[in-house]
Amino acid sequence: MDVDALQRRLQRSSLLLGDVGETVPMFLTQEHMPIGFMSFDLDYYSSTANAFKVIDGDYSHYLPRMLCYFDDMSNADAMQCEYTGEALAIREFNQGHSQAKICAVAGLAASRQIPGTWTERMFCCHLFNHPLYNTHVMSNARSYVAPI
Repeated sequence: MDVDALQRRLQRSSLLLGDVGETVPMFLTQEHMPIGFMSFDLDYYSSTANAFKVIDGDYSHYLPRMLCYFDDMSNADAMQCEYTGEALAIREFNQGHSQAKICAVAGLAASRQIPGTWTERMFCCHLFNHPLYNTHVMSNARSYVAPI
């Protein structure tokens, strides 16, 4: 990656490069909009587990539900199972957080017309104690699912 070229193109974003175990705490000290989506492309259990520390900040850092994409969750070549990699990190996160859970998005493939394994990789992090968790998210929104 040409870091300098990418830095010049960024207008409303910034790069925070380095070991995720070190950059996540730095990120949480910065002012930013609430997180509503996170993509985990970390390949290993240890880096994924360290990245989950991003969810341990003040609720003002997050929407009450955050979509999460895990690139290795449906990777048959890596022989993933619930006791390795990202799946193990998710399992341990859920065991260690009584009021926050990361779960697969049920029924996603059936409700989307775009085929592919991406739906198996989409999860949602629920922050049950978030002050806005019980606010109905679709009360004033249109459905973005195109009619079949």
